[in-house]
Amino acid sequence: MKNIKKWLAYLLYVIALALVFLYVCFPSEAVVRYAEQRINAAFCGVEADIGSLGPGLPPAIVAEDIEITYKDTKTVLVNRLAVSPSYADLVMGKRFFNVYAEAAEGIIQGLLGIKEASGNSTEISLNLDLKDIQIEEFNRILSLQVGHFVEGGLEGKIEYTGPPDVTGNGNAVLDLRKCRVRFNSTFYGMEELEFRSGKAVAEMKNRRVTISEFSLEGSQFSVTGSGNIMLALPVENSKIRLSARIAPHQALFKSIGGMLPAKYKREGEIPVRLTGTLGNPGLSLR
Repeated sequence: MKNIKKWLAYLLYVIALALVFLYVCFPSEAVVRYAEQRINAAFCGVEADIGSLGPGLPPAIVAEDIEITYKDTKTVLVNRLAVSPSYADLVMGKRFFNVYAEAAEGIIQGLLGIKEASGNSTEISLNLDLKDIQIEEFNRILSLQVGHFVEGGLEGKIEYTGPPDVTGNGNAVLDLRKCRVRFNSTFYGMEELEFRSGKAVAEMKNRRVTISEFSLEGSQFSVTGSGNIMLALPVENSKIRLSARIAPHQALFKSIGGMLPAKYKREGEIPVRLTGTLGNPGLSLR
């Protein structure tokens, strides 16, 4: 009995020593290079540069200063990303991980699932919550795609299941607050628009994003609409087809009223259509 206890204690000591050695001598450089290669291969035109990567406590893999570049344009910096196992799911034989990221001055957290599909393909599942994300942190990519400057806060929930190339299924509910859009050229005499709040509800199936509703509420106008976006790679080739109705408030109607057809003045609303691609959108009256 004493020998069994002795060997058990020795075995636990060896395991603990191995874990400490693994923690201290974590092969971060090799893992960083591997992670960067996988990201670059999965997303066309996207490159990731990971500043540092190593183990964390409680048990997690922690990456810091992740710089995402799209077509040689630095788009966003993820200050910190921590991935830890979801122990309850691991006990049941499922590969799920808790994800926590600090990016765009806000927090992204939720659950990531990984499953090997047919052949060498991989299927992922995401269930993420967004909090206090600042849209202006993405203006480098927004300017690259549509040429406008956008700022404001973003919160919401995103779910997705399928390959990393966004050919799977998902849905999102997003809330906007205190947003401002500055046009790259004047639109009916306006250089920018501001709104207090906004909401979008969308569903994705095999690259088609169906926006069942979106709304904006501002001091100058209100907007309601719906439509769809057909995702493509590169992303700027994604096709847009959105319809909306803009209801200018009285002060705005007075300033632009002379530029509008008489029927819009009578109806009090301006129906518009957004078509084209993300890289070359076109806005027209309906």
